[in-house]
Amino acid sequence: MKALLGIERGSGHENAIRLLRQLDFPDLTVDLLHCIPSSATDSRFPDGLSEEAPPSSHHATLESEGRESLEIAKRFASEHGIQAQTWMTSGNPARALVEFADKHESNLIIVCPSPKGSIRTFLMGSTTRAVVAGANQSILVVKGKSESTNGLKAVIATDHSPYFDQCIEELIRLAPRGIDAATLVTANEIEHGVAALLVRGLPALSHEAPKWIAEKLVELSNQTAEKLKSIAPSIEIKIVDGHPNDVIHDVMISTGSELVIMGAQGHGFFHRLKFGSKSLHQVVSESYSVFILRVPSKDSSKA
Repeated sequence: MKALLGIERGSGHENAIRLLRQLDFPDLTVDLLHCIPSSATDSRFPDGLSEEAPPSSHHATLESEGRESLEIAKRFASEHGIQAQTWMTSGNPARALVEFADKHESNLIIVCPSPKGSIRTFLMGSTTRAVVAGANQSILVVKGKSESTNGLKAVIATDHSPYFDQCIEELIRLAPRGIDAATLVTANEIEHGVAALLVRGLPALSHEAPKWIAEKLVELSNQTAEKLKSIAPSIEIKIVDGHPNDVIHDVMISTGSELVIMGAQGHGFFHRLKFGSKSLHQVVSESYSVFILRVPSKDSSKA
């Protein structure tokens, strides 16, 4: 298991390292990457995500501060039983993380959104958003310090699509051992009126359609929970009527969970950035950490 953690100047890495330690991936190796920002961009990362290149007179200072941040993060990781290697580069931070992950065959990219600035700045111009949109790997977005002392609680949000079934297989392959209890949640968005349209022309079945849909969701949830037994010893199933974003938020609160795990499919920057994306909403609008599963392409190597 190879993870890549972006390191900014100053603090911010501690929460990510703590959560990595809690998740307890087997055979974990971590690369710590600091990027000195410049104006480099590419087609996956709009100009608004870049920063002006620092004046040459300040470059040595920025490099020194970056190396110091890397060493502090490396020591902190070692104190938590994680061996890490440090790297330094320059350019667009989001692009640097994505390209490094591709080149070094990372399984997971970890980012820590900065609390500084307005919510509009975060939504429209953050490195975190760019990485979530542009990366080919699974992504762990760490927000705040985990307060868990008796094992990690997580919500696994599924739509039971074929793609999410592949995401479940990827989660099982990554094999985190630190999830003590998980809630498998499905949002049932099909209202009774819509369900009745599924059997239009068969009025005798109009009242049976919602029941059939609910029973099918239970069946699929039980099948998924069975697969997840190797990941979490305790799995609760919840099927809740409503919009997925509202359902996930409410279940996170009611279960006291600190991490939501979900899949994200998309091809290309702007496809993944389209407004309404459920995974993007969880990243930019909620306060808890988000583990986005992404199925590796067939030609990517397995660590």
